[in-house]
Amino acid sequence: MDEDLFLLRLHTERLEGGSTPGRKPKIRCHHRLQAPQVDLFDPAANRYGLWTPMHYVEAWMNQQTHYPAWATHTLTVIDGALRIQARRVDLVHCNSAPGAIQFLP
Repeated sequence: MDEDLFLLRLHTERLEGGSTPGRKPKIRCHHRLQAPQVDLFDPAANRYGLWTPMHYVEAWMNQQTHYPAWATHTLTVIDGALRIQARRVDLVHCNSAPGAIQFLP
């Protein structure tokens, strides 16, 4: 998923507000992140990369949906601090069409 901050806020407000009448009771979710692994370390080019295995679960009524995935982050140093330059989440089962994912970090 490629989202900017505006879309992330929009999704969050929609889920917290009353504009999702088909999802009562609210969807509950849980995600577990494993320890990040350094994938790219290039101080000369000011580029660093992390790879993080993760597992995301959505529960609604009597249904649970599991999304195994990994997140990659490209970092750069700006004003002496590491900042996220790019973020990407890849689903492990990307060859099958997933249902509507309500929230994926």
